[in-house]
Amino acid sequence: MQRLLDRLYNAMRQTLLRFLLLALLTIAISTGGLYAWLRTSLPDTSGEIVMSGITAPITISRTLHGAPTIDASTQEDAHFALGFVHAQDRLWQMEGMRRFALGELTEVIGAETLQTDIAQRRIGFGRLATAQYESLDRKTRSALILYADGVNAYLKSRDGSFPMEFSLLGFEPEPWLPEHGLLWGRLMAYQLSARWRDDLAREALIDSVGMDKVRELWPSLKLGEQAAFKDTPLPPRQFEPPLGASNAWAIVASRSNTGGALLAGDPHLGLTIPGTWYLARMRFGDQVIEGATAPGVPFVIIGRNANVAWSFTSNEADLQDVVRVANADITSNDPEDIRVKGGNIHSIRIFYSGDAPVIAGGMLDQSGDDGLALMSTTLKTQDKTPAAFYGLNEAQNLSDAIRALDDFQSPLMNVIVADTSGRVARTHAGDIPLRKGIHGRLPMTASDLRWEQVRASSVYPPEIDPVSGAVANANEQTPEMILSEAELSGDWASRARADRLDALLSAQQKFDLDAMAEIQHDVIDVTGEIWKSVIGEAVGDGLVPHAQILMQRWDGTTQRDAPQPLIYASWLSEMNRVMFYDEMDDRFFGMKLPGPRHLLELLRAESPWCDDAKTPDVETCKDLPKRTFDIAVNKLSLVYGDNPSDWRWSSAHEAFFANALLGRLPTVGDFFNRYIQTDGGDRTLNRGASRSGAGVNGLFPHVHGAGFRALHDMAGAPSRYMVAPGQSGNPMSSHYDDLMELWRDGHTITFDDVTLSTMVLLPIK
Repeated sequence: MQRLLDRLYNAMRQTLLRFLLLALLTIAISTGGLYAWLRTSLPDTSGEIVMSGITAPITISRTLHGAPTIDASTQEDAHFALGFVHAQDRLWQMEGMRRFALGELTEVIGAETLQTDIAQRRIGFGRLATAQYESLDRKTRSALILYADGVNAYLKSRDGSFPMEFSLLGFEPEPWLPEHGLLWGRLMAYQLSARWRDDLAREALIDSVGMDKVRELWPSLKLGEQAAFKDTPLPPRQFEPPLGASNAWAIVASRSNTGGALLAGDPHLGLTIPGTWYLARMRFGDQVIEGATAPGVPFVIIGRNANVAWSFTSNEADLQDVVRVANADITSNDPEDIRVKGGNIHSIRIFYSGDAPVIAGGMLDQSGDDGLALMSTTLKTQDKTPAAFYGLNEAQNLSDAIRALDDFQSPLMNVIVADTSGRVARTHAGDIPLRKGIHGRLPMTASDLRWEQVRASSVYPPEIDPVSGAVANANEQTPEMILSEAELSGDWASRARADRLDALLSAQQKFDLDAMAEIQHDVIDVTGEIWKSVIGEAVGDGLVPHAQILMQRWDGTTQRDAPQPLIYASWLSEMNRVMFYDEMDDRFFGMKLPGPRHLLELLRAESPWCDDAKTPDVETCKDLPKRTFDIAVNKLSLVYGDNPSDWRWSSAHEAFFANALLGRLPTVGDFFNRYIQTDGGDRTLNRGASRSGAGVNGLFPHVHGAGFRALHDMAGAPSRYMVAPGQSGNPMSSHYDDLMELWRDGHTITFDDVTLSTMVLLPIK
């Protein structure tokens, strides 16, 4: 994604200059004229509109913070209206997602995005979506059709300019097609399963430092003596390295103060503006469905209906394998044309080995070398996952929800469910590769590839109403997977969040939504105790002993007004730098390196990683913690002064909501991004995660966390939500960022909040 942003930046420079000149001219002609013109891109949310495609009047009322409630006569009209409101508030986000998935950015941006488009065409998200659409059941296709009709109805009914991204790039959106509603799911499944780069990087690392040292980093991977691919070219990175994390848990009715089951969920993804999620409620007949929707998709992804609530966490499974294939086993489709802005056409050929796309080498670069094909459960045409969401939206009880998830295929997820009878469940949803004789942690030859794709539900039974009265997951390896013969991963998330969640759920017998909210916003890092086990007592006066004394008093709380989280994060960053980056180059950026607990194991084992390969001396693990602590503290002093008591986590830790396009503009880009100081860290339930390699110049930008939170009481109380940073993707809207501070401070909103506006869609008589 960063490469894409850089290309967008370069491509936009000349466009921006033209835009600024136009703006200056406009302002010169009429003061406030530009502002007034940009305001016309805001949708009308009041009044009446007559349109075709609906059977009866639809009322769309919006709360103070822009969350719509759609009141329709039928489910079909509700799907139509959801497409309409998504287009009203997130049109550019939908357009950008569509073009990125289809490999059509170059048509509107220029040659700067050509390599991105080529990579997307090779994977074939557009081809997959088209084939998938034809294979879906009638009800699911109907929902996609009606949603597309709603999007297109907005395009026809709008009066004014399109959002400013369209003006900057000089084009208007094309009609939305039903199959476009499948692209978001395809991208998300691929992103949450993108482990194939790690396979190639591990091969390269084995070649660089040897098998023994690599085994120390990934002891659970069971790495064999496979021959490494030499100098394997890495295709362009399409996504940032995943920082997999989410929390979800549910409490049975007998442990609830209200007499109803309780469920909490907060999926963690990269922080952007606009955010991934859009809060909406649909009511039709006696049905109500509400929660997190994804612009471009006609279903509630995470939420509830009148009877059932559900939330997801990523399973962190390895669902992809890189396979070396001979050119003789590679076939090609007909050429595809990529339109380049300005009128040129760039033709490419798409290569396959069986049904696996070739992503590097071979005929792609005419090198004569073997090609690299990508096997993945997320790249199958026969994928019924949209039907699973349809079933979840309609589920009447816990059993219905679990049955609906039998259709869920990609990616592999943990699902937490609760219903109005007081029952709760944790189950697995998605397809898994059952590997035979291989582990899948390194690239392999075609002759080694032996795996079949099966549904998780056939391997891992659901956990329903356990004796503890609670089900939970924070991306950790689940007990049934520990005992399973299926090797799904060696890269599950650290148990730090899971251990903290288990402790909090065991600390009291009864809960209500307030108690559940406190858990969601907990900022204790349970790995903080590790520091005390490897750093001795403070000796003498001065900067470093002062910092040691502060750390000895620390209980792991990562509040933004405290110095200790900054010191701890800086020390860990320095440890990683000294231990690993001396032997790693850019090929390994973004790889999952050992967390605090694993680091402690390496220190106690006197790992050879403790030696600094860039010095003639042989450094040991014994003095490494103290030595790196001294370095970290002295580096911090250069940035924040000589009094550690005055240091603040907030000085280095800000949530960064990046606007993928407008935020990259020179001079004015930051006007479209948003920043806010936050609590939390990489391993807290209220997650404030930074990218790998953070700590440069003493900064740990918060780029990954809970952009959506939900709290449900199945006894009937209004569900509580938060979506960050706001409902609108239009910088001219008050809802662009009006929820950011409320999100940071732990507040929630409901659909019963004050109504700000009401619109009625009327059918043509």
